[in-house]
Amino acid sequence: MKTKRKFNDLDDLYVQNKDKFKFFTKEKLPEVVSKYRKQSIVTTCMNRIEDLKQTFPLNVKNCLQYTNFEFVIVDYNSKDGLEEFIKDNCKNWYESGIIKYVKTTKPQYYSMTHSRNIGFLAATGEIVHSVDADSFVSNTFLDKVNKQAELFPKKAMFTKGIQKLHGRLGFYKKEFIELGGYDESIEGYGFDDRDLWFRALFSGYTLIQYSSEERDISSTRLQTQNNIRIQNFKEKDLSLMGKNNHNYMTEKLLRKEYIANIDKEWGKI
Repeated sequence: MKTKRKFNDLDDLYVQNKDKFKFFTKEKLPEVVSKYRKQSIVTTCMNRIEDLKQTFPLNVKNCLQYTNFEFVIVDYNSKDGLEEFIKDNCKNWYESGIIKYVKTTKPQYYSMTHSRNIGFLAATGEIVHSVDADSFVSNTFLDKVNKQAELFPKKAMFTKGIQKLHGRLGFYKKEFIELGGYDESIEGYGFDDRDLWFRALFSGYTLIQYSSEERDISSTRLQTQNNIRIQNFKEKDLSLMGKNNHNYMTEKLLRKEYIANIDKEWGKI
């Protein structure tokens, strides 16, 4: 007699629960919306100014036609001139309030979860997105999300893809806080987005894919070498970081712990 297999990794969890999860991908969007919701794009940066120089100015320009938006730049103790670049080269956007600049000088090493939590909590938009420093957004991105939000005014998760996220996750800020934000127990590189993605799906959120119908600049990013990716982490072994984070979040999900950072002060500078 065959024994029932225990589900002990993320692929198993996804297969086991896929039919229960809610997805919205290619359905027709409304042409008329009730309002243009304010949206915040959070980009965290620790010594990645060369990436930001290539992506950020174009990203801001691509969002200008939407008008009701802001970029939140989290300077996570960068020492490569990031603050000077933003204030000198993006002066008009900075002074007009399009850019909100948040800086902390405390961290010695980069934390993907803590840095994003800082940015999401500092954001003033109704909808808040994570966009990595090496990623681009298209000129249709915010408009498309706003139309999707018209159909899903609550329990919504806005993503670039269904499973391949590449740092592109968005939520209503209020609901992001209800989920406990990014789990700050996840350290180093890997599974920070995946953890939040799973917790939202298990909590009944609808995954709404905003780049499903066309391949445009919102689906692209710079090619970043692994040595650059890990340079600001305490641990340098990508495989070890991934294994530890994978095991931690899988065990947590199997215990049905879908709210992060309980009894912890999170997202603080």
